[in-house]
Amino acid sequence: MKSALLFIAITIGLLLPDLAYFSGWIRGLVMLMLGLGFLTIKFKRDMLSKELLYVTLANLLIPIPVYLLVSYIGESQAEAAFVIAAAPAAIASPIVIGFIKKRTDFVSLAVVMTNFLPVLILPLAIPLVATRIDPGGEDAEYTIVLSVMVTILLPLFLAVAVRLIGGVLYNTVVWAKRFTLYLWLAAMALACAKARAFVNENDISTDLLISIAWISAAICVVNFGFGYLIGGKKFARESSQSLGQKNTMFAVWVGLTFFNPISVIAPVAYIIFQNIYNAFQILVFEIHEKRKLH
Repeated sequence: MKSALLFIAITIGLLLPDLAYFSGWIRGLVMLMLGLGFLTIKFKRDMLSKELLYVTLANLLIPIPVYLLVSYIGESQAEAAFVIAAAPAAIASPIVIGFIKKRTDFVSLAVVMTNFLPVLILPLAIPLVATRIDPGGEDAEYTIVLSVMVTILLPLFLAVAVRLIGGVLYNTVVWAKRFTLYLWLAAMALACAKARAFVNENDISTDLLISIAWISAAICVVNFGFGYLIGGKKFARESSQSLGQKNTMFAVWVGLTFFNPISVIAPVAYIIFQNIYNAFQILVFEIHEKRKLH
C-alpha cells in the first residue's frame, strides 16, 4: 500500500509541474516529520557502542569522497551524489529494523546522531561542493548555518518540550503522528514537481537523469553493504539499516535549497532502491521464520 501511494505521489508531481510553486512548503513538511519522529524515540544506557560510533563517522565521512569520485563523471551528478550521501538516517529506519526483530534502540540513536551531525558538518561542506554558492560569500557563512540548524534543531527541541509537558498535548501530537505518511507523500509530490519544472525550463538530457539514478543505486548498495561490514557480528543489520536507509526528504530540502534542482532526482531514485532492499530483507526474514516453524 505504501509503495503504491509513493508511486502515485511521484506520478502526480511529474504530471503537475505547476505544483513547484508550492515547493517552499517542503522545508516545513520536513521539520514537521522530524519533530514527530523525534517525539517517540526512546533511549537506553546500553545503546552506546563502538559500532554506533562507526556508523556515525561513516555518515560523516562518506559524502566528500563520493562527491570527488563522481565529479569525474560530471558536476551535476557529483552534486546529486553528495546530496543523498550526506543525508542522515531515516526516521522510519527503526520501524523497518523492528520488522526483522533486531535492535531498534540502536537504530533510533543512530537516527538522532546522524540527523544532528548535519548541523555541524553541512554548513562547512556545502560551500565547498555547491556551484550555486560562493564559498566565501555571506550565504556560506550565515544562510547555510541558520537554515540547517533551524531545520534540524527546532523540531528536536520542540519534540523534547512536548515530551516534558506530557499530558493531553503529548497524546494529541502522538496521535497526529499517524499522518506522517501523508506529509511524506505531499513532500515527495512537490519535490518531483520541482524537478519536472526545472527539466522543462532547462535543456536536461535523459542521459543525465539516468546517470543520476544509477549513481543513487550505487550509493545505496555501498551504504547498506559498508554498514553491514562495520556493524560486526553484533550489529550488522542495525548498522546496515542506519547507514543505508536515508532521510530522503531532508536530502530533497538540501538539494532544492543549496544545489541544482536536478539533484533531487538522486533522493527520489534512492527511495525506490532502498525500499526494494527493505522489502527483500523483510521477505528473507519471513521465509526464514516460516522454515523455523516447520
